[in-house]
Amino acid sequence: MHQKIKTLVEQSGLKYSITEDGGLIKVVFSFADGRTQLVFIDADPDTFEGTDYIDFDISSPICFETELDAGKALKLLQGMAGRKAGAVRIQRGMVTVSYDLNPNGVSPRLFFALVNLVAKEADELEKIVEPNGQKDRF
Repeated sequence: MHQKIKTLVEQSGLKYSITEDGGLIKVVFSFADGRTQLVFIDADPDTFEGTDYIDFDISSPICFETELDAGKALKLLQGMAGRKAGAVRIQRGMVTVSYDLNPNGVSPRLFFALVNLVAKEADELEKIVEPNGQKDRF
């Protein structure tokens, strides 16, 4: 994990843990309605055409990939209309809301807000695709 990104996470005030393999930062948000939402931050530097850069992905699960049928996919597409951030992706066997960000110039306060926004968007989409919007698995 790149030190610049770890420092940004620490300065943001987020309570986090690191996955066993050390590759991802995990954050769990608790909302006023009693629901929680898991967020992963992929904080590894990358290379494109021989140029190194720092970039990270903030992602939060909606459902498992194996549960995504045509009806849920349509609900997700309809639910994404008007959302403030993120794209729906399949990552690590899960359907997620994801937001890519270059940390240069990002303040800890803005970073916290972006992670919180991704968590809220994923939680809202999880309610849309789950029967009666009641399941809270992530």
